[in-house]
Amino acid sequence: MNRWRQGRSLGLWFRIAAVFGGLVSAVPGFAQAYAPRPVRLALKAVRATVPVGTRGRLIVLFLDRRYQPAASDARRFIQLRQELTEPAGAVELPPGIEAMPGQGELPVEFMAVKPGRVLIRAESKGLEPGSVLLMVTRSKAAGPSLLRQVWAQAGPKLEIVTQAAAPAPANGTSRIGFFVTLDRSSPSETEVRIDSQPPCVLLYEGRNTRPATGALVITIPPEEQMSLEVQARAYQAGPVSISARALPDGPPATATLTFEEPQPR
Repeated sequence: MNRWRQGRSLGLWFRIAAVFGGLVSAVPGFAQAYAPRPVRLALKAVRATVPVGTRGRLIVLFLDRRYQPAASDARRFIQLRQELTEPAGAVELPPGIEAMPGQGELPVEFMAVKPGRVLIRAESKGLEPGSVLLMVTRSKAAGPSLLRQVWAQAGPKLEIVTQAAAPAPANGTSRIGFFVTLDRSSPSETEVRIDSQPPCVLLYEGRNTRPATGALVITIPPEEQMSLEVQARAYQAGPVSISARALPDGPPATATLTFEEPQPR
């Protein structure tokens, strides 16, 4: 009798599972209905420094309200455009790409055509735009031995390039992105210390260490003239001073980020 009951119960569960599975497959977008809704776009460069005449790759990402990965909730057209920034470089890239429902990231290839900085922005209706800064460089005229000698005699000059002029809410989630650029590439790694005052949360996807609260030491790879994106989050409204210097004792570069009181929704 017990075996009969167990078999009957097991069969019932199999039938329920089959019905549920058929429901999921029969309803388009069933799984998407429970996925995080995209709120913003993000752009990332596989390499931030690209020599003239070479190809590079960008990745377009969908993020939710907490800056976590999400997927496109509809068929979307994502517009790609270059914005002027000094010194102005240029790349060739498609004017836009199409994302299908369920896609979380899309690759975009480009060709570097003019030396200088290139700010690329991705936009789609109903989503906050994303952007990324690239550095297009000339072909190197000097040999490696001369580069090492010059680098040893005088460290690099840094600049902090911010992505957004508008303030961000000081809610511990919203972020302001910036990049650290070098005036020339190095034949070896460059370590850069970044400090914030008052201390805020600094995030970096590349190699980094945290020597103190509100500080990061990031590593810029050989032959690169720019860091990946650094992101700052704050819990207290007001200006935040950012300073960056090449280790061990390079001259500092500074910038100010502004965080405002969060507005009630």
